[in-house]
Amino acid sequence: MYENSKDLTPIAGFYGTFAYITLDWKIKDRIDLKFDTGEDECKYADNTKILTDSVEFEKKFDLYCKDRNFALCIFTIDLIEEILYFLKESEIDFEMTITGNEIYFRFFSREILRTLNKYPSDKITLYQYYLILKFIKEITIKLNNKIKELE
Repeated sequence: MYENSKDLTPIAGFYGTFAYITLDWKIKDRIDLKFDTGEDECKYADNTKILTDSVEFEKKFDLYCKDRNFALCIFTIDLIEEILYFLKESEIDFEMTITGNEIYFRFFSREILRTLNKYPSDKITLYQYYLILKFIKEITIKLNNKIKELE
């Protein structure tokens, strides 16, 4: 949330689920995985766009990093397949930034918590939360292993 500069009214800047994870290992360059908006330039970092071998991945995401080879060592086909599987299964768009030993996730899952407060037995919403948590766990394990291999 942030405030409107004219009348100090709270305005929602992001609806969804935010997650922060600490990795066991540090990476040398920042990597940004952004949902493809159709723009060619990254507004989040001074990084360059990296193209992968996956056409489906390229349609959904933009990957940015200063070092192309490093990014492709991290974003191998198994990680890309994991990401695409999550996207297909959950139908929740997301973005991810890896910097140092931290991962930041933004899941555009709308207001899931408010939905659960109103309808606590909503199985679809509970399943979406399960998928998000499972995905975070699996991606974190894979990233830790990949970064460790690169050390």
